Amino acid sequence: MTWKVPPKSWSESVAERAATSIKAARERTKTSAAKLSERTAELGAPVSRSVLSDLETGRKRSLDVSELLVIAAALGVPPIFLLYPGLSDDQIDVLPGLRSSSRDAARWFNGEAITATNNDDRDEQRLAHFDDMARELVEAFAQLARLDEAITATVRTLPTGDDGHPVDDGRLDGLMRNRDELRVRIADLDRAVHSERARIARSERA
Repeated sequence: MTWKVPPKSWSESVAERAATSIKAARERTKTSAAKLSERTAELGAPVSRSVLSDLETGRKRSLDVSELLVIAAALGVPPIFLLYPGLSDDQIDVLPGLRSSSRDAARWFNGEAITATNNDDRDEQRLAHFDDMARELVEAFAQLARLDEAITATVRTLPTGDDGHPVDDGRLDGLMRNRDELRVRIADLDRAVHSERARIARSERA
């Protein structure tokens, strides 16, 4: 921890983590705050020595994206290393109320993962989503069976025309449309369930 007064919010904790990384990188490369400031100026986006000092001591309790980028460039490190130092399994507050390892947070930040949670959490979410789709598919088949029964019952109550065939009074047509729409929905759900099952199988083999 770099700041004497601890962060009071998630956004301040992000700034402090970056400040700690900046100070560590400076010390590792024996780069003074003044020299680092000069390098940011050479890059076209100067960050003053006093701003760097205030950030490292906690007098400045926020860090703009533009500042993060130019400071990282001046230090010769990827910006992600300042946000998620070490890329370790150490837990950090990646979002308000959401803790994750630096490694998983970095994978999310650079696009290798779609969430900032760890693999176990993602697997649980995927399985829960699969269960929801499977239950929806079962219910859709049950609805289809009820519609078929309703269509059969409706046909029995329709008046018969001169040709001996039932004359629809509008009820049957509506039921038939509902059944056609439900069949399309079932086909979509069935494809989604099979696709998700395949993804889960590939994940388990990985």
